Amino acid sequence: SVASAPDGFTRYEMLPFEFSQAVEFFTKMVRNPDTLQELKEALEQVSANLAMTPLSLLLLVQLAEEADEIPATIGELYDRFTDEVLGKSDASRGIESAFDYQIRKRFLAALSYDEYYCKGRLECPISEFTQYIEGHFAAYGYSVDFMQDFITGLERAEILSVKDAVAFKHRSF
Repeated sequence: SVASAPDGFTRYEMLPFEFSQAVEFFTKMVRNPDTLQELKEALEQVSANLAMTPLSLLLLVQLAEEADEIPATIGELYDRFTDEVLGKSDASRGIESAFDYQIRKRFLAALSYDEYYCKGRLECPISEFTQYIEGHFAAYGYSVDFMQDFITGLERAEILSVKDAVAFKHRSF
């Protein structure tokens, strides 16, 4: 059931911020007056499409400080944040990386759908994760020599927790 929490977790439900609370949150988080004004104006436009929870507002602040355009929906917000976490902007800055962000994004989307959503679980045993990533690498022709670096990069980005079982650290994504 959606209302119950996984074993070892407690479920809390947070009410979204009111507009005035969101503006106060922005005021405390943002020091640049221009960015603050842009966020206030954008919030008026997107508040109907964006759940004003602390997480989404914090992501909005981070993206507003780095991007030219403010996301209009929660899906776009998460998508743009994921792009940043996976290093989309690194390529444009000339930073070399072993794996392109599109490869990481494709892998994470497939993993979350195949191993978590379709199987209705929150964790994947490490043995099944290893089989899955090996199969994914083989299907796309990626060198298995870089698999450990790939996994380490996803852990470092705080996306996956890889132990005896593998789980997404932020289940809202």
